[in-house]
Amino acid sequence: MSEIEAKEQNKENNEEVIEEEIKEVKNEEKNEVLKEVDKAENNEANKEANKETQQVVNKTKIIITTVIWIAIFIVYTIIIKTVDVAPVGPEGSYVGLATINKAAHDYFGINLVFYELSDYLVKFSIVVAFALVSIGLVQWIKNKSFKSIDKDIHILFWFYAFVVGMYGVFEILEINYRPIIMDEGLESSYPSSHTMVMLCIMIPAMMQFARRIKNKKLLFVANVISMAMMFITVVARFLSGVHWLTDIVGGILVSVALVRVYYTFEKLV
Repeated sequence: MSEIEAKEQNKENNEEVIEEEIKEVKNEEKNEVLKEVDKAENNEANKEANKETQQVVNKTKIIITTVIWIAIFIVYTIIIKTVDVAPVGPEGSYVGLATINKAAHDYFGINLVFYELSDYLVKFSIVVAFALVSIGLVQWIKNKSFKSIDKDIHILFWFYAFVVGMYGVFEILEINYRPIIMDEGLESSYPSSHTMVMLCIMIPAMMQFARRIKNKKLLFVANVISMAMMFITVVARFLSGVHWLTDIVGGILVSVALVRVYYTFEKLV
C-alpha cells in the first residue's frame, strides 16, 4: 500500500471514529433529555397525585368538622333534657339546667323592647334571604332555563328551605318552654328560633356578598351591617326575657351546625 493510500485509509478511519464519537455524544444527550422529560413527567404526576390527595383530605376535614358540630348540638340538647331538670318555668313547666337558667333570667328580667327589636331585625334578614334567592329567579326568567341558575344560588335556596323546615320541627318539639307566657300559653322555646333564623340567613348571605359585591367599601359596609344584625339579635333575644340562656346557646350551636352543612354542600357539590 502506497503512502497516499495509507493516509486516505487513516483519514477514513479517523472520520469513522469521529462519527462514532458524535453518535455517542448525541445518544448521551438524547438520554439526558429523555431523563429530564421523564423526571418532569414524574414530578407533574406526583404533583397531581398530591393535589388529589390533599383535596380528599380537605373534603374529609370539612365533613368531619360538620359532623362534630352536629354532634355537639345533639349532645347539648340531651344535656338540656336530662341535667338539672326542675319545674322553674311558668305553670310549673320543667326546664333543663334549671339553676343556671333561673339565675340568668331573674338577673336580667324581661324587656319586650328588645323582643320587638330582634323581631324586626329577623324580618329584615328574611327580606335579605328573598333578595338573594331572587337572583336565581331573575336568571331563570332571563335565560328561560332552570339550569342557568348559579349553583351556589341553588344550594342557598335549598338551604334556606331546610332552615324553614327545621324552624317548624323545633316549634313542635317541646324541649323547653318559654320563661314567660305570651299570647298562646306555654310555647316551645328551645332553641331560640330567631337566633337560628338570623344566623342561618346572614352567615351564608355574607358568603354571597363576598362573591357578588366587587366594590370593597360596599362589601365592608354590608359585612359590618350583617355582623351587627346578628350580634344585636342574639343579645336582644336574651335580654328580652322570652328565652332561657340555654335557648340562646342552643340557637347558636344549631346555627353553626346548619351553616356547616351549607358550607359542606358548597364545597363538595
